[in-house]
Amino acid sequence: MHIVSMEIENYRTFRHVRMVFDSTQNYLVGSHNIGKTNFLKILETLHEKTGFDADDFRDKDKPIRVFIALQMEHRRQLVINGKPLDDADGLLRLEVSQEPGAETFTMRNLEHHEVLPEDWKQSVRYLTHLPTGMQRNELSDAARADLRDILGQFIAEEGERLRSILHDMAKHSGADVAAVDRLSDSLDTWVDYLTESDGSERDADDTFRMLMLTGFQMLRELMMLNDDPREPFRDYLIVDDKGRKYLPLIIGIDEPEIHQHPYRQRTLIEFYRGILANESPLMCELFQRFLGIDGLEGQLFIVTNSTDCLIDDYRYILRLYRDETGEVRAANGAEFSFEPGVEKHLIMHFPEVKEALFARSVLIVEGETEYGAFAGFAKTFGYHFDFLGVCLVNARGESSIVKIAQLFERFHLGTVSLYDRDVRMKTPRGENIFFTDEICLELDIVEHISRKNKWEVLYQVVHELAEGDDFVYKDMVKRAVSKWKPDPKRMFQSRKLKSIGGRDEEGRRFYYFAWFYSNKGVLVGRLLAQYLDEDLIPPAFRYPIERAAELAK
Repeated sequence: MHIVSMEIENYRTFRHVRMVFDSTQNYLVGSHNIGKTNFLKILETLHEKTGFDADDFRDKDKPIRVFIALQMEHRRQLVINGKPLDDADGLLRLEVSQEPGAETFTMRNLEHHEVLPEDWKQSVRYLTHLPTGMQRNELSDAARADLRDILGQFIAEEGERLRSILHDMAKHSGADVAAVDRLSDSLDTWVDYLTESDGSERDADDTFRMLMLTGFQMLRELMMLNDDPREPFRDYLIVDDKGRKYLPLIIGIDEPEIHQHPYRQRTLIEFYRGILANESPLMCELFQRFLGIDGLEGQLFIVTNSTDCLIDDYRYILRLYRDETGEVRAANGAEFSFEPGVEKHLIMHFPEVKEALFARSVLIVEGETEYGAFAGFAKTFGYHFDFLGVCLVNARGESSIVKIAQLFERFHLGTVSLYDRDVRMKTPRGENIFFTDEICLELDIVEHISRKNKWEVLYQVVHELAEGDDFVYKDMVKRAVSKWKPDPKRMFQSRKLKSIGGRDEEGRRFYYFAWFYSNKGVLVGRLLAQYLDEDLIPPAFRYPIERAAELAK
C-alpha cells in the first residue's frame, strides 16, 4: 500500500499543488521556505488525526482539502456499508477536508462520494510519520528505559540469535565484529554498547551503533502504536494470500543531513529503505518477535537540502518551485517520460547534475574549459553564481546538452545552454540557447585577443600552466588543422609560441589556438578567468551568463 499522488489545497504555502510519488522512495527538494516540510506535516496530521491548526489555513475563509490516491496491492478488500472502497485497479481515492473553525477533518471516499465514519479512519493508519532516528546523546530517560526492556526480553529468550544477526551486519558494514562477539548475556553490556561512546572508535563502528539504535527506536515507536487499545494493529494490517501480515507504514525524514557527513547521510537513508523493503534481518526478527508481523509495506519520504542525500535517479525526485505568479508547484520525477536512449543517458549522468535541482537557474556548457572559466567570467561581469543560485553544469560533450536541458526544463528550472558554433546547423533554436561566435571557445578567445592585441595575457596562461614549456608539438598542429582548416597553402610546423614573429598575425592566431585546443581542462579555464579582464572576455560568453543571472532573479 502506498501513496500514488496527492493534491493539496489551501494549506500553508500551497494554494493548489499536485504531487505524484514513487512507490518506494521520494526526495523533496526546492528552495528554502517553499514548503517542503509542509508535506511531512500533512502526513503527521493525518496520522495523528488531530485536525489542522488555524495557522495551517492559507485563506482563512476556505477549507483545507487534500485529495489522496492510494494503491492497495496485496490487500484485503476494504468495504463499508457493503461497498468496496477502492476501484477495480485497487486504487483508493480519498478526500480529506476541514472547514475553517472545525476541530478536525472529515474523510470521504471518492468512489461512492460517502463520508467515512470516524472509527474507520484507523484503516488508513499507515500514514505514519516517524522521527529520523535518535542519536545516542538524544535518548530520553523514557526511551533508554524502553530500550532496556526490549533488549532484556530479546536477550533472555534469543540472545545468541541477536548476537548472530548483529555479527553478520557488523561484518557486512565494516564495523568491529569482535566488539559484537564480546557482548555477554548481561543486559548492561548491550545497553552500554549501544548508548555509550568515548569518541575513540572508528567511524564505521559509530555509524553501526547509530543504525542499531535507530532501528530500536523505530521499533519502540511502533510498539507504542501497537499498545494503543483504541487502534490495535490488527485493524489495519495487510494480510497476503499466504497469511503473512504486513504493516503499511510511511517514514518521513526531515533533513537527514543535519549533523551527519555525506556517507552517514546515505547510510541512514539506505538503512530506512532496507527496513521498508524487509531487507534487514535484525528488524524483521524484531518485528516478528515484538509486533507479530512479518514485515512492512512501506514508502519513504525525505525532505533535504543536500545533494549528498539524493539517490542517483531523477525519477525519485520531487522539486517544489514557484511559477510565474509566485505560487508553489511541484515537478514530479515519477511522471517524467523520455525516449529510452535519453532516459538511460540522464540516469547515467544524474550524479553529475543533481546539484542543479537546488538552483534558481542553470547554465549548461559543453566541456571542461568552459566549466572552469565561466564562474570566474561571471564574477568579472559582476555576477556571483552562488549568490544568485546559478548552477554551472558541464555536459561533457555537445550531444549531452540537449538531453540534460530537457531534464532541467521538466523540473521547471530556467535553463541556458551554450554550444560551439560548429554545431549550430543541427541544434534547435531558442531564447535560452546561445552559440560561440567562432567554431569553439578556444578560437573565440584567440580571435578576440587578436583583435585586442593582448597576446601577452594568453602567454601568461600558457607559461603558468605549462611551467615555461610553450612548444606547440606536431600532434597539436595536426589537431588544430583538422578543427580550424586554415589556409591550405601554408604549412604549419612545430614551434615555440615565443618564436612567432610580431608580423605573423596568422601564425600567432593558429599556434595559440593549437596550444589551447590541445590543452582543454578545468585548470585552463580557471586561469583564463583569472587573467582575462572584462574587455578581453569574448562577447559571446557574456550573453549566456547574463541570461542565466536574469532567470535566477
